[in-house]
Amino acid sequence: LEQLGAQFNNLASIPNYPGTYIISRYTNFAFLSAYNSSADPTEELLSYITTINKEITRKRDEFDLETLEIGQTLAEKRIAEADKALRELKESADWSASYDSLYERAIGQYGLLHQAQEDYAALFALASDFKAANETLFEEVAEYINEAATALKTYEAYK
Repeated sequence: LEQLGAQFNNLASIPNYPGTYIISRYTNFAFLSAYNSSADPTEELLSYITTINKEITRKRDEFDLETLEIGQTLAEKRIAEADKALRELKESADWSASYDSLYERAIGQYGLLHQAQEDYAALFALASDFKAANETLFEEVAEYINEAATALKTYEAYK
């Protein structure tokens, strides 16, 4: 009984989400092609990626879950959302000239949100600066920037 309890403490489940079934199905197809037909396993698996992504996107749409465009990263999507929200705030009555330098840093000609960069530390700092300037006004912008920075940091782990 103690040994079984120890085993249960070391169990981890595979996350389940809409469309998960498609991954195992096409992974199996790729394996069988490699095993039965001596196909290149990597090429076989890569040939199914578009089909897998389309099915997962279809299921996410079916359940009204957020999706990404093919080739789009979560960081890119969040940066675009932060950009849009910040531009809308600049046009609102709540905007103060004291926010202009922060706006220029974020969006200006070479602002952080427009650079194709991977400096998540700079994005975390920018989100913090927005919160410090006006936490209530910039809450949504800071959240988007933090999520983009977190995504970029996660991507670093997989390089």
